[in-house]
Amino acid sequence: MARLSDLVNVELNIDYIKIQNEQIPISFGMDAMEFIADVYGEDYSVFERDLNDEFVGKEAIVATRKNMKIIRALIYGMVRSGGTECTPEELQRSIPFSQVTNIYQICLDVFMSQNFEDEDLKKSVQPQDFQKKNQNKKGKNRKR
Repeated sequence: MARLSDLVNVELNIDYIKIQNEQIPISFGMDAMEFIADVYGEDYSVFERDLNDEFVGKEAIVATRKNMKIIRALIYGMVRSGGTECTPEELQRSIPFSQVTNIYQICLDVFMSQNFEDEDLKKSVQPQDFQKKNQNKKGKNRKR
């Protein structure tokens, strides 16, 4: 039987952050959503909506209670999905506050690259809108 690692690049979805000069693997795998939801205290879809509302398209991160909750959840979910066993409290205590923004940015870059395909972004901010527009155009052409 073939091994998956012989067929595909199993490291494709892995990046690294540095905590106390140690490389820690991060990943946005399927299990990351579960870890994020556990820490965030809400369904993953609520986390993603809040993340988009608070951060996407903004130049600077403002340290608010809600933003820090989003940042903690994303970092924790990706560290756990990357294969490192820890509690949210252990992770939080291990990261110097001065490094939080840099670590978050690395996690966000991995998150964004996994969530959006370039073709989808070209079509519409919300791919389902693109599909509805195409269906409406087809219907209009038939009437003429």
